[in-house]
Amino acid sequence: MRRELAGVNGQAAAVNLFHHDFSVCDRYDHGLQAAAQVRCPATLILGQQDQMTSPRATRDLVAALKAQVSLVHAGHSLLAEAPDAVLAALRAALA
Repeated sequence: MRRELAGVNGQAAAVNLFHHDFSVCDRYDHGLQAAAQVRCPATLILGQQDQMTSPRATRDLVAALKAQVSLVHAGHSLLAEAPDAVLAALRAALA
């Protein structure tokens, strides 16, 4: 994240991409309706201690997708915090 904010060769980007991306996400209103249209099996791998996207905050999305949920002992950065657990959850979902 620090590298992203620092930009290329130490030259800061003209746009703060984090702010831009979060703003776009905040304005998206039809996620649950789109999720309800998904017909294939879905699995969400969630961090138990995730403070940005808590497992409780995903309940409506889980219901709309009719998804299986795999909880991993991690926060928001699942791959950095618990790579082996994420790999195990992916393998289980694909089995």
